[in-house]
Amino acid sequence: MAEEESEEGGGGGGKKLIIIIIIVLLLLGGGGAAAYFFVFASGDEDKPKEDAAQEELLEEERERASNVLEKAKDPYYFQFKDQKSEGGEYIISLMDGKHFLRVRMVAEMEMEEVDAQTYLEQRRPLIDDMIISYFASMDSASAQSPENIDRIKKQMKKKLNALYDQDFLKDYQGKGKNPVKRILITKIILN
Repeated sequence: MAEEESEEGGGGGGKKLIIIIIIVLLLLGGGGAAAYFFVFASGDEDKPKEDAAQEELLEEERERASNVLEKAKDPYYFQFKDQKSEGGEYIISLMDGKHFLRVRMVAEMEMEEVDAQTYLEQRRPLIDDMIISYFASMDSASAQSPENIDRIKKQMKKKLNALYDQDFLKDYQGKGKNPVKRILITKIILN
């Protein structure tokens, strides 16, 4: 009788071992499949995001390069604010109401483009409004961010060049497509 029990126990143990091996293989196969999908499938989805991020970095580098390339050969620096009467800087209350920003900027143009300089000179109140409105919409975090300095320069350049009307630009004989070549921030302090 002891022999019969050992044969039944041995046969049952073999079946249990086979079932355990099958379960382990299924778990390993399922885990491997899950790992494959997480690693390779998520990598494919992130690829367009990575490509878009790379393209954005390349575009920023192109913009910086174009700003450098577009600088004036014989520069004239148009002061946004009159140096004599107002010290040449803007003092602007930021959106949070707790901080002030002191900014001094100049626009670089070609020296011989006197008509373009005079055109801006006659529009100082528009320029003042544009600058104050732009910076007053910022909060202190975005105003002091180094990444925003380039963006501010690009925006100011676009806004100043947008002041020139179509009649002026039609007759514009200056170098390049825009009278304002670049913006230089000569002072920026957050109080």
